[in-house]
Formats: sequence, C-alpha cells, structure tokens
Amino acid sequence: AFLQQQEGIQAFLQQLKEFPEAFVCANDHIAFTVMRLLSNHKISVPQDLLLTGYDDQKEYMLEQNQVTTVKVRKGLLGKRMVHQLLYRLQNPQADFEEIQISPQILDRI
Repeated sequence: AFLQQQEGIQAFLQQLKEFPEAFVCANDHIAFTVMRLLSNHKISVPQDLLLTGYDDQKEYMLEQNQVTTVKVRKGLLGKRMVHQLLYRLQNPQADFEEIQISPQILDRI
C-alpha cells in the first residue's frame, strides 16, 4: 500500500505544470512522502514551498522538523465517539448534536 501511495503522489507531482505555494496533506506520513519527492524536483521545504501534515506522528519528527502538523488527541476523540454512539443507541429520538474537539496546530517553520 505504501508503494502504491508513493507512486500515486509521484505521478501527481509530475503532472503539475507549476507547484503551488503550499500543500496541505491528510497526515504526516503523506507530508513527509511529498517532502522527499519534492527534493527530487529540487524543491526545499519550507524555503521553496510550505507543507503541512496532520496527526503529529512522532516518527516523522526525527527526519526533519520542518513540516507543520496538527496535533489531534486521538484517544479523546475515540472515547468521545464511543460515548456518543452509546448515547445515540440509548436515545434514538434525541436531537442530533455536533461535537467539536479542537486540534492544536504545531507550527514548525
């Protein structure tokens, strides 16, 4: 799966006529894959292009600390989702609710 993802990102980058000012990636793994592939195009992060990840994966901090990410408290999010699911099962006629858990932006540039 990783190789297919990397090949897909590489194909996407190659078809671009010009690069944007920034890429916002779905997670840190994708962000660091993009960063490695951009280096093949002689593009440096953050000097030439801004890049953000999402999920604050600790293993990617060791490579380079130049990619902004978003810290999400996954444990809290999971507990809150289970709590809400149980509530909905016990109270199927209750009004729908929107629950927001605000992540923290970790600006690393």
